Parts: sequence; C-alpha cells; structure tokens
Amino acid sequence: MPRATKREQIDLMLKQGKSNDRILMNTSLIVVAFTAFALIVTLQSQILVAHNILAMQLVLAIPLLLTSTMANSKLAYTKHETHWETLAWATFIFGYGFLLNVVGILIALLIEIVPASVFFLVIVFLTFLYSAVEISYNRNIISRRLTKDLIFIMVLFIFGILPILAL
Repeated sequence: MPRATKREQIDLMLKQGKSNDRILMNTSLIVVAFTAFALIVTLQSQILVAHNILAMQLVLAIPLLLTSTMANSKLAYTKHETHWETLAWATFIFGYGFLLNVVGILIALLIEIVPASVFFLVIVFLTFLYSAVEISYNRNIISRRLTKDLIFIMVLFIFGILPILAL
C-alpha cells in the first residue's frame, strides 16, 4: 500500500478537523433538542398535544441531527465523500431548521407573535450575512450557497413562520 503524500496527509487532517467541528456542533444541538423536549414535557406537555407541528419538529430534529452527526463522522475517513456530505448537509438543515422553528413557535405561543417574527427575521438576515461573508472569499460558491440558503429559509417559512401566522 503506497504511503500518502504530505499533501494527502494535510488534506486528511483538514477533513478530520472539519468533521470533528461539525460533529461537536451537531452534538450540542442534539443536547438542546433533548433538553427542550424534557422541559416542555415536564412543564407544559399540553403544548405538544395541542400543536402537532411543534411536537413533530422537536421529535424529528433529534434523529435528523444524529444522522447528520454520523454522516459527518464518515466524512473524516472516506474518499467517497459526495453522498455522505449531501446526507450530512440535508439532515443538518432540516434538523437545525426544525429546532429553530420549535423555538420560534414557542416564542409565539408563550410570549406573542411579534418577538417570534423578529426571531425569524434575524435568522434569515444572519443566514444571508453568513453567506455574503463566505462568498466574499470564494465567488465560485454563489450558486451552491444560495441553494442551501433558500432550502433552509423554505424550511423556516413552511414549518415555522406559516404555523405561527396560523395561531
């Protein structure tokens, strides 16, 4: 078996570092989802019964983020990364979006719709700001970045903003 070149070793270390960072972020979000679920069940479980969209997103965020974590762990050690990266990204976008939607819906239910609307507006603004900064360093990713942002914002709109408007 041939030895890896210095460049290949550096690329592998960078992939592993990126993978580890994503795994840490996903793990933190899973903890947030479990904590939110436990708090809601303990303090006001009727909210989950009365609002199925809230319950479903909270429950689905956990396996989605877990799947993203497992796919990201594969990225560190495989040469066939395209499918794993797509799976990690898609499950992260939905899991993260669902988790943010849960927070937004809870704000609307427990406080009122105006702070919930501000919450979602800030998320959308920061999403585009993040992309603008990333694109400023690499103009070749405009299409990919905008596609990811639009999918994320659609998740927020369909499963977060529309439900709070219906309250």
